[in-house]
Amino acid sequence: MAKIKILYIDEEQNNLNAFNAYFRRKEAFSVICGLSIKEVTSHLEQYVHVLVIDHAILEEEGLIFCQNPSLEKTAIIAVTARRSFEILDLAVDQGIIFKYHCKPYDLDTISKSIEEAIECSNNNNINNVNQH
Repeated sequence: MAKIKILYIDEEQNNLNAFNAYFRRKEAFSVICGLSIKEVTSHLEQYVHVLVIDHAILEEEGLIFCQNPSLEKTAIIAVTARRSFEILDLAVDQGIIFKYHCKPYDLDTISKSIEEAIECSNNNNINNVNQH
């Protein structure tokens, strides 16, 4: 079975290190981490199943980035240290992101959200195929 490819963008190196260490132990996942959108853009040449992105990056240029055609079938999960959820709720409602989590987040919870996103994506792909 192919590994689930996760791209994680966060401006805090400690978060990237913890995320990478956690998912490195799980053989079903392949993780790419970066401190900025610019740093990870080259990885979008290959299909990414899930993008996990920091809310601060979302505010700067991330919502436009998340609407990139190369991410069309990618599930997006945001993480945030802020307590204002209006933009994230709107992004969920508009289907731009799948879900969001508050920092400090629990990596087991993020892992479950990633699995839910993959399952939802797989079901949508099956539904789309069945509709044609």
